[in-house]
Amino acid sequence: MSSAADKVFDLVANKLRKKKGLCPPTPEEAAEAFKKTKAIPISDDEQASIIDAMLSEGTPPSHYQAAEPWASTPLDQEIDAECQAICRNPGEGDEETERLEAQIEQQLLEEDDD
Repeated sequence: MSSAADKVFDLVANKLRKKKGLCPPTPEEAAEAFKKTKAIPISDDEQASIIDAMLSEGTPPSHYQAAEPWASTPLDQEIDAECQAICRNPGEGDEETERLEAQIEQQLLEEDDD
């Protein structure tokens, strides 16, 4: 159970979030904000293209394309090996991972001395 201090904090924090606009609006507030909005005029062609896009089963074309295909470099392989040593679940691992983790830790400790 929460203590009285936790309950007070939650109440105050929620009021502060609401005042700063960091909470989603209530349904009533959302309805009021919707009523205050102005209509955006769009042409029949724009309406038709929006409806066609919504009803199509395809995905829209991507506007961003990679400049070059991803290439595996020695640096990428080194970073990948370090990530495997550092980012793993408890209980997982092997001798190579343990050795690599100790090596990375030693490098970090040596960098701090400089």
